Amino acid sequence: MRPHWIAASVTAIALLAASSFPLGAREALRLDATSEATAQASFQKMMDQADDRGKRDLAMAMAKINLEGVQSAYEVVQRPELQTMSIGRIKDRVAGMTADQIVALADSIEGVEMRVSPTP
Repeated sequence: MRPHWIAASVTAIALLAASSFPLGAREALRLDATSEATAQASFQKMMDQADDRGKRDLAMAMAKINLEGVQSAYEVVQRPELQTMSIGRIKDRVAGMTADQIVALADSIEGVEMRVSPTP
């Protein structure tokens, strides 16, 4: 009788645990900074999962983090790595972060100002 009771308890615990998570819920993606390729792939997955506003916020955050410390457009012209914004350039800085954490990091950066105007 006892093994039957244990099996029923395990089943009940499993059902309770499963019901604690909404269907379709998943853990937020984190940036995989193992290599430039994995960083780019995981960033693209973040972009693919985001709504339009989230895509804009994440793209702007990536650009802002890339431009931290840049003092002028002249510096951008002189440094080719700044001419193409890339998650690969900042992958070690944002390693393991979720999209929301990347946006929060960008929001904490002072000295880089970016504006987005709606397209006509």
